[in-house]
Amino acid sequence: MGKTTLLKLIASVWGESVLVHSWRATANGLEGVADRTSDIVLILDELGQLDARDAATSLYMLAGGAGKIRMNRDATLKDIRSWRAFIMSSGEMTVETKMTQMRGAKAYTGATLRLLNVSADRGLNFGAFDNAGSTGEVRELVKAFAESVAECHGVAGPELVKQLLARGEAGEGVRNAIDDFVRQNVEVGSAGQIERAAKRFGLIAAAGELATEFGITGWEAGVAAAAAATAFKRWTEVRSGDGKEPAEDRAAIRQVTELIVRYGESRFDELDERGFNVEAAWNGDGEGSSPPPRPAVIRLGWRKYEGEKRIWMIEDAVWESEFCRGFDPVQVSRALERHEMLKRAKGRFTYAERFQDKRDKRFHVITAKVLTSDYDRTPEDEPDDNDGVPERPKPPGRPSY
Repeated sequence: MGKTTLLKLIASVWGESVLVHSWRATANGLEGVADRTSDIVLILDELGQLDARDAATSLYMLAGGAGKIRMNRDATLKDIRSWRAFIMSSGEMTVETKMTQMRGAKAYTGATLRLLNVSADRGLNFGAFDNAGSTGEVRELVKAFAESVAECHGVAGPELVKQLLARGEAGEGVRNAIDDFVRQNVEVGSAGQIERAAKRFGLIAAAGELATEFGITGWEAGVAAAAAATAFKRWTEVRSGDGKEPAEDRAAIRQVTELIVRYGESRFDELDERGFNVEAAWNGDGEGSSPPPRPAVIRLGWRKYEGEKRIWMIEDAVWESEFCRGFDPVQVSRALERHEMLKRAKGRFTYAERFQDKRDKRFHVITAKVLTSDYDRTPEDEPDDNDGVPERPKPPGRPSY
């Protein structure tokens, strides 16, 4: 609630609400819009309207800042459109959800890092807002914002640029502020993807604090930095994990886990300790016995043992085509090994398990840890005493520029 209103407020920094465009467009149309909004902000409303087939291509293009290479009829190169714009978007679904709407499609990490998912719900029962305003009605607050945007717009952004030019800001102070933001909000040892995202939020913090210093916002010092820090924390919550593991590795583990959870029994033939197919005891009258297990119709591999000792044995061809689909098999194996989900021999990612009473056959061996590991756990998963109501962050000290 309030997402589109927020986009109109963002647009008012630079101009009228016509700056808010729709995601319902072709890749060529989005290219034209981006070209027209270069050096300000590209605002797109409702990601759900974008065709899932164009999602990844559009995100890479918009974030890359350059359009498609085209030729004229005489085989000469057309002028390539280029832009430099900060992208703001709204939607009722994440980038990953949009990209995977097509059957068999994957959400590539490179695309998801170009448009960061941040929950718009503040968790205070007022949608995207901190409170319901003076009237106590969120609808009235949204209406008041809409009226203000229609009356007052196009001042703050140009004034910030004017002040930056007048004061001769060369960028070093902004870069220092971004570095300070990263140091304060990113844990040591975090993945490079976390730091790159933090720099983007740090740029927002730096712009807000400079605008406050120039007397444009009317906010107290530190408010913009606190808001950016909260948004960055919201992104890390949506991303999940401890921040020290690349998103590609977590996605690879999730894919393997999903296959085991879904097909761990039905598509894996059960073996005894010697590696022969298990045949349940059958005494002829059916009393005190169970029918033999059905062989897998579409087999992914074999399974052995029970409980914590349970393993799933997968051959190379199936491992690469099914379990590592869309990923580098070495990357998948290393990610699983770090969490003790892969049993391996020294110097290789496979392990020789007894199969039909021989030990000369190697498999990719998944352990029971794949079902019990808390690799995706975050500090926020721990219980707290706040009854589930998030505390409003306190503005940090004045950052240095």
